[in-house]
Amino acid sequence: MTISRHQGPIAAWSLAALAAAAVALALRDSFLGMLFQWRSSSTFSYGFLILPISLFLLWRERGRLAAIRPEPGWLALGLMIPMGACWVLATLIEVNVVHHFAAVLLVVLTVWAVLGTPAVRVIWFPLAYLLLMVPFGEFLVPTLMQWTADFAVLAVTQSGVPAYQDGYVFSLPSGDFEVIKACSGIRFLMATVAAGTVFAWVAYTSWRKRLLFLLACLLVPVVGNLLRAYLVVMLVHLSDGRLAGAHVLYGTIFFGAILLAMFAVGARYADTPAEAAGPGNTPVTGGAGLGRVVPAAVIAVAIAVVVSITPARVGQRAALSASEGLPSLPEALLGYSLASTDPINWQPDVRGAADERLVRYGPVGADRPIDVFIAAYDPSSRAGELTDSRNGLFDPHVWRRVGGSSASGYREIVLRPAPGASVADGMSRVVWSWYVVNGGATNSRLGAKVLELKGFLAGERPGQYLVAISSSIDDDPDEARRGLRPFASALCAGSGLACPAPLAAP
Repeated sequence: MTISRHQGPIAAWSLAALAAAAVALALRDSFLGMLFQWRSSSTFSYGFLILPISLFLLWRERGRLAAIRPEPGWLALGLMIPMGACWVLATLIEVNVVHHFAAVLLVVLTVWAVLGTPAVRVIWFPLAYLLLMVPFGEFLVPTLMQWTADFAVLAVTQSGVPAYQDGYVFSLPSGDFEVIKACSGIRFLMATVAAGTVFAWVAYTSWRKRLLFLLACLLVPVVGNLLRAYLVVMLVHLSDGRLAGAHVLYGTIFFGAILLAMFAVGARYADTPAEAAGPGNTPVTGGAGLGRVVPAAVIAVAIAVVVSITPARVGQRAALSASEGLPSLPEALLGYSLASTDPINWQPDVRGAADERLVRYGPVGADRPIDVFIAAYDPSSRAGELTDSRNGLFDPHVWRRVGGSSASGYREIVLRPAPGASVADGMSRVVWSWYVVNGGATNSRLGAKVLELKGFLAGERPGQYLVAISSSIDDDPDEARRGLRPFASALCAGSGLACPAPLAAP
């Protein structure tokens, strides 16, 4: 009797699972992209655990779900249309984090569409937890690196050890230290948030406790990483460098101890879990059978299929226009000549460019040469991405970043030679860079994506360029800035490239 009573709901839940799997299959490029990032980056390796944890949380709610008869969620189907449009646009301009989030939300909306609002009110958290599958948080890395370097120097000097800081690099009497991405603590922060979110949901019933623990999951990893960096620096310094090789192990043990203590304290204040409702003691609510939710499942899958094939159709339209190559560069600019044959010790590291060129404009009555790098990208080839976060404006084996201006109009970095690099001592560099897309110029990755989107919607496939100019300096970056600004304006005027507004000004 009990089995027959719940055959309808069980069949609908199975249908919801099949529909969700079908939507994920239709949007497989997004999910395969996330899988690749989980595998290739230790920062996001926790992503492998998100789906199993979500399924476990759904299983915990089986008693409450058994008391709810599924019904079609028409609102969810309506929301799938704008979410699908978001996925299409983000896919076209290759904003990975956006189309990854949109893909997960389309799967969640599919479950909602099949099971209905009453069921989703019960299982909203396991479904929302799936959003942590999306690799995000890279934008925090530069800030966390700067905090780590600043705090380490402050704490070391307060401990009586003199230190000299130059951006992410600082020097102690025992040697030089550099804060790299692995030192930022982003991996511990993201993993702690993922684990802490499910812990707070399971351990507490009070929203006040849940929010406080989530706040701890944000603060403890950051503060713990600052302390870890300081202790590692002092450990290496006091051992005269003998323990430098094991600093990663010691730092990981320290950080693990902090997190273990945080979860242990959180467990002491856990609430008594509420008794789950059983399938036989609560009346079934809702008013639809399997026959009424089948159309919702079919429509949801159909929307996902249409969404998945749209980028290819739009891409075919954009491919009708010709892609541009590298622009020609003038032979002379503001007292500089393109005929310089001096060796160049600076070379950006970009991926998948259709073509690239690095030239030196030698001075004719000027103090220092200026190097120009241009990389052209073809968006239809999918060989490389203009705003790929892995693109670098310098070789980290030769240079290290020590600063940069916050002025608008361009991105600026100040470089110092890396230890052991074959660059003259004391010789540093200032690098300015910007993107040129669809005849416009911007200094931000987001701005480049907006310009690219305009081109796609217009059915165009215009040239996309990464432009960088660089000048060497002895000490003062302002020395290079005074020469780079008029040179950049002259370069844009002579080559036909667009310049950001402040650079274009006379």
